[in-house]
Amino acid sequence: MKTILSIALIALSLGNTHAGNGVERGRIIVSNNFDMKPVIANYLESKLSTCSLGVRGESFKVDSLSIKKDRVDQGIVDLYYKMDVTHLDQNGISINKLSVEIEDSDYSNWRRYEEKLSFEILNDENNHCL
Repeated sequence: MKTILSIALIALSLGNTHAGNGVERGRIIVSNNFDMKPVIANYLESKLSTCSLGVRGESFKVDSLSIKKDRVDQGIVDLYYKMDVTHLDQNGISINKLSVEIEDSDYSNWRRYEEKLSFEILNDENNHCL
């Protein structure tokens, strides 16, 4: 029973992240059971805010996720999260398709986890992102 409750809470936390500042827009919906850390989902949400139309209730649905490990040197491993994302309006209708990549660099002198991350938009079908 505890396992089911834990899984449900994790799923809710990943699926219900919000942009903050009291405005519910641009939330990230992680479909399926992708192996995405909450810190990666939160970082993705913050970076995709540049693609937001500012409409209440819009969201970004992660449709696919691949994780590539790059062994740099002497046990250092960088992770690359490549995602296909659908931008949905408040009615759940697709208004844009994106491909993005987040690099999680493996270095130790960071204060906030976000300092290890970098973001790149690989494809923006309707050019909504700045």
